[in-house]
Amino acid sequence: MASQWETSATCTAIRYVEYTREPCAVILSRGGQILFYVPSEDAAYRGFKYLGHRQVPHDTATSQVTAAPILGQLSERDAHSEVWFSQRNAGCKVWEEAFPLGYTGLVLTMLAFEMAETNDD
Repeated sequence: MASQWETSATCTAIRYVEYTREPCAVILSRGGQILFYVPSEDAAYRGFKYLGHRQVPHDTATSQVTAAPILGQLSERDAHSEVWFSQRNAGCKVWEEAFPLGYTGLVLTMLAFEMAETNDD
C-alpha cells in the first residue's frame, strides 16, 4: 500500500491502524527500545490501549529483526498478548510481523489480535 499511495511504510501502517475496524496495532522501535505504539480503536476498546513494555520483549519477531536486520525481509510469528502487554484478565493470540526500515536501525512491527468471536444478537 505504501508504494501505491507514495507514502512511507510507517505512515501507511499508522493510517491503516487508525482507520481499520480490526483489532491491531503498530510499533516503531530502534535498538530494542520502543519509540511509539499506536493501537486501532478496536484494540484499545478490547483492553490493548497501552503497551506493557518500553523494551522489545525477547523471543519475538521484532527482537529477531533488531538483532540481525536483513533489508526487505519480513519476520513473522504467532505469539500471545502477554508477551507484549502487561498481565491482564484476558489475553489472546497475536500475529506479529516485523521488518527493518532501510539502514535507519528502525523496526516497524504490526500486531494483529486474534479475538474470540462473540455473538452480539
